[in-house]
Amino acid sequence: MAIRHTMTSMEGSPLFYTFFVGFAVMATAAVDRSSFNITIVTYGSPHTPLAAGLPYTAPAYELAVREIRETWGYTVRHVLVQAEEIETCADLEDYAYLVSEFYYRGWDQQSLFVLTLPGCDELVPLAQLCREWNTLILSSGSAFPEAHHNSLYPTAVSFSPLNFAVWAKTFVDIFKHFQWSSISVLYDSGGRNSFYSQLADNLRNYLAPADYPKLSLQFFEVHSGVGITEERRQGLLKLTNLTSRIIILAFRANDTRRFMVSAAALDMTKPEYVYFTAEPFRSKEFYEVLRAEGGEDPTVAKEAFRTSLFQLTGSCTTQRAPGLAGLYQKIEERSRMEYGVRYADNQEPSEIALASYFSVKTLGIVINAVLTSDPSQSRNGTVLAKQFSNNAINPSWMLDNQTGINIDSSGDRAMDICVQRYNVEADTFSRTVMYYDSALAHLTPDFGPIDWRTPGNAPAKNVPVCGYDGAAPNCARKYLPEGVSS
Repeated sequence: MAIRHTMTSMEGSPLFYTFFVGFAVMATAAVDRSSFNITIVTYGSPHTPLAAGLPYTAPAYELAVREIRETWGYTVRHVLVQAEEIETCADLEDYAYLVSEFYYRGWDQQSLFVLTLPGCDELVPLAQLCREWNTLILSSGSAFPEAHHNSLYPTAVSFSPLNFAVWAKTFVDIFKHFQWSSISVLYDSGGRNSFYSQLADNLRNYLAPADYPKLSLQFFEVHSGVGITEERRQGLLKLTNLTSRIIILAFRANDTRRFMVSAAALDMTKPEYVYFTAEPFRSKEFYEVLRAEGGEDPTVAKEAFRTSLFQLTGSCTTQRAPGLAGLYQKIEERSRMEYGVRYADNQEPSEIALASYFSVKTLGIVINAVLTSDPSQSRNGTVLAKQFSNNAINPSWMLDNQTGINIDSSGDRAMDICVQRYNVEADTFSRTVMYYDSALAHLTPDFGPIDWRTPGNAPAKNVPVCGYDGAAPNCARKYLPEGVSS
C-alpha cells in the first residue's frame, strides 16, 4: 500500500525536507529570545471522527504558536505530520514512525524540537522515543496509563483532560468509602473514541488484586459499533446481577440511557442497585448528552436516572471564564475556514482543543524561564518537562486569572472530578453530591445530599440482604409455602 503523508507549516503550505546528518547545538550563553529557534511538530489524524483529529486541534496549536511568537519573539516553525490513512487511534500508533522519519530527515537538528500530540494510542511509543532523544513531548489528547509516569518518560508532560489515574483513584475512593467491593464494569470497546476502553483498561490495571485484594471487578466488553440489541443489553445486565449490585456503565450517553431503560425493565433499579457512568468533559458530538427526553421511554429513563444513576464528569461547572469565549471563537473560526469543520448548534471546541492551546502557551512561559535561569539547558527535554510543574509557572493569568491548567509533580494535569445526580426539572446531571480534589487526592463523599431510598437513608450494601440470588437463609423463610417450616 502506498502511503501518502504530508507535512505542513502553520500557514498550511507543504514543507519538503532532505536527508542530512547533524547534531543539536546546545546554547552555552545568554540567548536573545528573537534568535531562539523552535520546531514544534504536531502529529495526528486529518479526519474528524476522532475527537483529537487535527481539524479540531490544529487551529488551537496554531493560535498558540502565533501568540508565543508575538509575546516572546521566538522563531517558531510549526509542522503538521499526518497521513490520510490515519483514521483511528490504532492507526495513530501504526504510523507513529512518521515522527521518527521527520526527526531524522526533516528537522534542522539545531532548533529546539518539541513534539505535541492531540491523539491517543501513539502516546507511549512516542514518549519512549522522546526519552531516548531527550526531547520534550506535550500530550493534550490521551494520558499515560501509569500514575507518576515521569519516572518512565521524563521528557513528557500531559495536559490531557483524560487523566486515567485520577479517574481510577476517584472510583477506588468511592468504593472504599461505601464499602463496595464487588463491581461490574460494562464498557464500550468500539465506537468513535477510545475513552471507555482506556478507562476499563486503567481500572483493570490500577485496581490490581495485589494492591486492592478486597476489590473484585468483573469486566464485560461490548462493541457499540456493531449495535447493541435489547436482548444483548438485558443478557449483560443479568450477568452482572449474579455477582454485584454496583455497576459501571462506560458508554456514551445514548447507550447508557438504553442500558438504564433495560435495567428498569428487569426490575434492576431498586434501591439495592447503584449505577455509575462517566463523561470526561461535556461534548455533544463526542460523548453525547445524557438526557431522558428525546429517546424511547422517556418516563422510564427519567425515573431510572433519578433513582439509581450517578454520573462522573470532569466538567464540574457550567460557568465559563470570560476570556474563554473569545478563545473558543477563534479556534472555531480557524477550524471552519481552514479545515471545513462545522460545529453543531451550541457546540464549542473540546477540552482537548483547549488543552492543545494551553500546552503550547505554557511552553512559551517555560522556555522563557529556562532562558532566563540557565540557557545551557534550553534544549534539554528532561529539564524543560520538570519546569511545567513549577508553581511559579502557572498559565491561569492568560484568561482573566480564571482559567488555566496546572501540571502536578508527576507531569500530569491536575484535575477534579464531580459525581453528579440527576436534576429532574432540567433533565440533566448537574447536582454534585461527591467531589474529588486531585491536588489533595481527596474525595468529599458528602458534598451534597443523596437519597438512597432505603430505611434510614443508608447507602446500598455491597451484597443485598437476601444475597445476589435472593436465597440467603434469613430471607428463605419469607418464600416458603404456607404450612411448611424450614
